[in-house]
Amino acid sequence: MMGFNLIWVVPSLANLGGTEYAAVTFAKLIAADGHRLRFITGPGAHPWWRAQLQQTGAGRIELIGAEDGSPQGLCALGERVHASAPADLIQFMPIEAHCFEWLRRGVPVPVVGWEPTDLSPNCWWLAPELKELIHRLDTLLVFNPEAARHAVSHYQYRGEIHVVPNTVAPVEWEVALAPRQAPVIGCVARLSAEKGLPFLLAAFSLLRARLPAARLAIWGDGEEREALGQLAKMLGVHEQVHFHGAFEPFRAIDEIAASADVFVLSSLFEGAPVALLELIARGRPVVATATAGARWVCGGDYPWLTPVGDTGRLAEALLALLTSASHARAASAQLGERFARSFAPAHSVAALRAAYVATLGSVRPE
Repeated sequence: MMGFNLIWVVPSLANLGGTEYAAVTFAKLIAADGHRLRFITGPGAHPWWRAQLQQTGAGRIELIGAEDGSPQGLCALGERVHASAPADLIQFMPIEAHCFEWLRRGVPVPVVGWEPTDLSPNCWWLAPELKELIHRLDTLLVFNPEAARHAVSHYQYRGEIHVVPNTVAPVEWEVALAPRQAPVIGCVARLSAEKGLPFLLAAFSLLRARLPAARLAIWGDGEEREALGQLAKMLGVHEQVHFHGAFEPFRAIDEIAASADVFVLSSLFEGAPVALLELIARGRPVVATATAGARWVCGGDYPWLTPVGDTGRLAEALLALLTSASHARAASAQLGERFARSFAPAHSVAALRAAYVATLGSVRPE
């Protein structure tokens, strides 16, 4: 089929979070699928994201940095880019102030909004204007079915909704586990409130009463770093918890995946966590809190999902996987099958392509 001519607006690539990862990953996939993409973002794009976008072959991605990263500045640039060569559609990720500004302008081009959260009322940072302006979208993209249900029940959205499974870059080799003397629990997460890391530290303190040699390694950075370090001290586990900080996307994850026996996500809510997908794509066993995103990624029958905020159950699940090789192997196998069946890159790009076809109302000629 002939390729689409797309404009994407992502307000910032300055941070190393899951939204930025998803935007860059899907940009590369959609370009490889044969579509032209003009990718608009604000100033200060992180060099790692810039390198990933610029190394995509065939010149199908044009990275356009705005000097003015305000909603008005991004939308003015979007209008100029569209006027220079009209796009088939324009897409905004996430659905925030820059998307609202565009919707208010009423530019005559189909608008797709892609929201990476689960759209639940618990997502306190979602703007009040979303309830009004979401109805001006031609299509809403979400990462999991529960987000689609929230769009209808909480926001009363009646337009096109498509669930596009989140995905990660293809894994080309098997992870070789690093030798270690003590059991290690790994966590890959932004150090922010919604990731539930205080609950993880509390669960780890409970776990150490049963498994004193255990260690906890946390990769990621964020505004909660100092507070989490202080909490680890107050719980008496600071010598067993190692904060590794930020890491390079795409490249460092193989080494991280090999560095722990079991991984854990303690989030309070998730859309479709990139860290979880990265780990299960590499065959690693995981314990996760039963957020909408984790239930979707792992499957509702995955036995190592624990209630959100339940430190006791989290500690018990971690202990079970750390002390039973058969449980850990079964967890890895179940997650690997789930990833291959539902979250491989080919499935995700096909879902995104289908959403664009539906938005534009017709299939391009072969």
